[in-house]
Amino acid sequence: MMPSNLVRITLDKKATSFTVEYGDRQQPGLTAGEEEEFEQLNEELMEYSDFTVAEELEDEARQQLMEKKKRLEELAEKKIREHIDWYPIEEDLVESLLIVCGPEIRHTYVENLPSYLLDRILDPKFTLNISYPPQGEPMRPSEKDEGSSHPQTGLDGRTANELKVIKVVSSANPSWNDYVSVKEEDGVVYVRPHKFLGDIWGPINTALKESFGDTWKSKGTGDKQACWQCKVS
Repeated sequence: MMPSNLVRITLDKKATSFTVEYGDRQQPGLTAGEEEEFEQLNEELMEYSDFTVAEELEDEARQQLMEKKKRLEELAEKKIREHIDWYPIEEDLVESLLIVCGPEIRHTYVENLPSYLLDRILDPKFTLNISYPPQGEPMRPSEKDEGSSHPQTGLDGRTANELKVIKVVSSANPSWNDYVSVKEEDGVVYVRPHKFLGDIWGPINTALKESFGDTWKSKGTGDKQACWQCKVS
C-alpha cells in the first residue's frame, strides 16, 4: 500500500461497503501536458467569452462546451493551488478499519485490525481508555491550507478611472485579475478577458452595466477583441 498521512474513506451505507483512498499532496502547478491542454482549452473557449453565444448551440455541442469549461476550471485551480491526488486501494486489501477521533487527541486510523481485537472493541462491556497529553502541554495545531485567497495585484500607478472600474469589477469577482485586465486608453477604460470567462462573464457584465451602461462590445462569435469599454464620468 502507498504510505500517506492523508486518508479518504467513502462509505456506502446501502451496500455496507467502503472505499479507502490514500492522498498525495501536490504543490501548485501543471505538468507539461496539462499546461498544453490548458492553453488549448483557453484558445478554444475564448470565442465563448460572451457566454450567451452558447445558447445558440445544439444540446450535444453545449454539453461538450460545458465539459471543456469544467476541465479548464479544474486545471486553473490546480495551477494556483496546492491539491491532493487520491489513489484508491484495491478492495481486497482492506477488510476492516478503525478510526478514533477526539477534540484533544491525535486522530488514529488503523487498517485490518485482527478480528479478535475488533470483537473486543465492539463488546458493550469493553472500555477504551485514551490518554490525554499532560496538563499544560500545548496541543499541536491542525494544519491549515495556506494561500487560499488570490493574491491582489498592486494598484500603484493606476489611474483614477482605472481604480473606479476595478472597484466595480472586483465587487463582481474578487479574483478579477485572474480573468481580465483593466487599462485606460484615450479616456476609455478597457476591461479585456485574457481567458475563457464562462459563468463569470454574467456577474462582471451586470456590475459594469449598472455602473457605466451597456459597455460590452463584441462583433459576435469568435471575436477575440470583444471587451468592455467604460467611459468614466
